Amino acid sequence: MSMNCSLLGLTPAQVARLRADPSLAPAVIDVLYEPALPRQLADQRPQLERQMKEELSRAARARDRLGGFGSLEESFELGITWHVLHYVFTGGVGGEPLPVGALLGGDEVGLDVGYGPARLLQEDAVGQFNDFLNATSVERLQERVDLVR
Repeated sequence: MSMNCSLLGLTPAQVARLRADPSLAPAVIDVLYEPALPRQLADQRPQLERQMKEELSRAARARDRLGGFGSLEESFELGITWHVLHYVFTGGVGGEPLPVGALLGGDEVGLDVGYGPARLLQEDAVGQFNDFLNATSVERLQERVDLVR
């Protein structure tokens, strides 16, 4: 198992609700990763649904728990590449300040969901990270890493 990173945009109301009830964070994750069946497998749906019953049940319970939370955007998946991106952005392995440290930044919210709690970045921090990314060229990032060795 590895530590993966998913980025998800939330509305200010959703952020406020998570801050008010941090125990909802795992439900957001369960809904976000609710299994979906590809259309080409529709003829196998009954068999696949039986196999995925527990996952689907967990996602359904999470949806019920999030009643009134609003729809979730599709997440942006960095997978395990976030480790490399964080290092290239910051030159370090942890604890770097915003905006460059955004991938490890933010406020912890809720319980451990695998490798610690989910994290929330304030809207201004997201804007700062966006500005950093927009001002950063490939050449500038290459300067941060010795690619010759």
